[in-house]
Amino acid sequence: MRILWLDPGGTVGWANFQKPNQRDGYTSGQFDHSETWDQLNLAFELWNIDLLGYESFQYRNNLPRADLTPVENIGVIQEWARQHHVETYSQVPGQAVGKQAFFTDDRLKVLGLYKPGKKHANDAMRHLLYYLSFGPGTRLGEDVIVKLKGGE
Repeated sequence: MRILWLDPGGTVGWANFQKPNQRDGYTSGQFDHSETWDQLNLAFELWNIDLLGYESFQYRNNLPRADLTPVENIGVIQEWARQHHVETYSQVPGQAVGKQAFFTDDRLKVLGLYKPGKKHANDAMRHLLYYLSFGPGTRLGEDVIVKLKGGE
């Protein structure tokens, strides 16, 4: 089972997980939004993605002008997944990112998954870990919480 999670925006964060996993099956990074389709093609060639997750868009009326780049990215993600017959799953930003997030920078550091200076990669990883720990992927990500508790 291979999961790729995207944090869409001007800079797209990505995080990836493979099961079976020996706690080293997590990777992450980020790329420019103009590369989304090509990066998905590359990821599919390398990993044969089974599930493509992404952070959904929520309009926040706290800025003078809304950045709709994430909406464009989500359209690209959904169309790419449709054409490649890959299941998609979305989570709202508050589920994994923000002040109430379970997977803080400190927790990512404990897990060895924090990327300094890579905010979008870290946000994608937070969403992936949330999916695996508290969402439908719980049966796949049992090792995440065990490691946080200090177990083997």
